[in-house]
Amino acid sequence: MVKFDSKDKKILYHLKKNSRQSYSSIGKKVGLYRKNVINRVNKLIEHGVIYSFYTLIDLQSLGYDTYRFYFNFQYLTPEIKKKIVNELVADKNSTWITTLGGQYDFALYIAVKDIFDFYPFWSKFYDKYRYYFSNVSFAIRCLTYFYDLNFLIDDRKMMTDKSTEILKKGRLKINIDSLDQEILKMISTNPRMKTIDIADELDITSITVAKRFKKLEKNQIIDGYGIDINFQKLGFTEYRLDIDLMDTSLKNKVHDYILDNAIIQLRYISIGDAADLEYEIIIQNVNQLHNLMVKISNKIPNSIKNYRYHYTVLRHKGEEIIY
Repeated sequence: MVKFDSKDKKILYHLKKNSRQSYSSIGKKVGLYRKNVINRVNKLIEHGVIYSFYTLIDLQSLGYDTYRFYFNFQYLTPEIKKKIVNELVADKNSTWITTLGGQYDFALYIAVKDIFDFYPFWSKFYDKYRYYFSNVSFAIRCLTYFYDLNFLIDDRKMMTDKSTEILKKGRLKINIDSLDQEILKMISTNPRMKTIDIADELDITSITVAKRFKKLEKNQIIDGYGIDINFQKLGFTEYRLDIDLMDTSLKNKVHDYILDNAIIQLRYISIGDAADLEYEIIIQNVNQLHNLMVKISNKIPNSIKNYRYHYTVLRHKGEEIIY
């Protein structure tokens, strides 16, 4: 494992909060010259710590719902799996496709405006491959909470800051035009793209691009800019943790305990085949995850009914704009 110092971790922290900000701005926050920040970022990319840059776009406000499917396979061959992956990746509505370890084998996220537009594809796909699925779990994502990764800037503080919690509420649909769509496409996986380069590519002025950015951010269609971090390079593993409770009246109490005793990156609220509490948790190993659940049970008796976890083995498709 490559060693990274506190400056590297601070750079990751600030890029995670806003990956579109200038390297000069980051340099002032971490005490480095711009050139040194660039060199460190390039090193983090080269060593696979920074997996990708992304723009956080609220598809819900554009009229999309996100459907989540988890699969467990049976009788699967490498050839069949390749066909399944290729068909799902090719579908314009798929946004996130991963091979998993743990409770489930495979995850698919689909963004759709109308269930009737999605049904013909799903019906054909499921009829074709259902023999290879021993289990399919389906849910609709409703809310997402985001947390700052404060442990990156203070190794002694292995917890998140509740004051930085952001609730992403359901919104009324906001109509955007074709120019907004093109801008969103261009920056969805390249948030650091310069305004002047976007303007040149679209044959418009930089002033027009800046105004469009301001409008998209004001309407919270653009919710932010971040990076995907490979936490294994830093000695951690990112798990999806689902908790079913014996008594849902204890939900807030369990949630607060987890926030105070673990590193949480995301929390989801979903409808369907969904747990009472759903997290993306960053922890050193699976034993620590089990120990955390034991501590919760001891601290809050009769709270945990059961829990499940999984982690990404291979990403086949990341977040994409689906126009």
